[in-house]
Amino acid sequence: MTYKLERILLDEAATFTAKHHRHSRPLKRHKFTIGALDSVTNQLVGICTVDVPSSKYNRFLDHVEIRRVCTINDNKNAASFLIGHACNACFSMGYKTIISYTRADESGVSLMACGFEVTQLAKLGVFHDGSFKGGLVTWKKWLDYEFSLARRIESKDAITERHKILKKYRS
Repeated sequence: MTYKLERILLDEAATFTAKHHRHSRPLKRHKFTIGALDSVTNQLVGICTVDVPSSKYNRFLDHVEIRRVCTINDNKNAASFLIGHACNACFSMGYKTIISYTRADESGVSLMACGFEVTQLAKLGVFHDGSFKGGLVTWKKWLDYEFSLARRIESKDAITERHKILKKYRS
């Protein structure tokens, strides 16, 4: 499937997020939001919202955070399409580091496909009923950062290990 890129207003992004995002509420502010439109139907199938970092990184003026990525499920590669274009836009605007976070049960495969690496795994608490608390995964991508297959494998292994832990308690 092919997509077209379009700038999305905050109100539109909030409506789309409220309707389609699995677990997060709409944002009240953003630097920018881009949307993926199905090139055949011209229907909005996903959004990616970028803002100042919501964490300790907000004191760095050259850091920005991908705060929301939300796609309609049957649109293959829409998340990677959006993240890739958002990264290009951020680096073009002069940002040096892009941060994003995923929950412990999310794969982060679209972030990995766009060159992000896992930089931190928060403590994960898993309960006997299969529910969990914490475990936030921090991902980063840097401008002019040399690709390393070894670091990519470390990121993949860290996520795989985290999912094994969750699967063990959920079965």
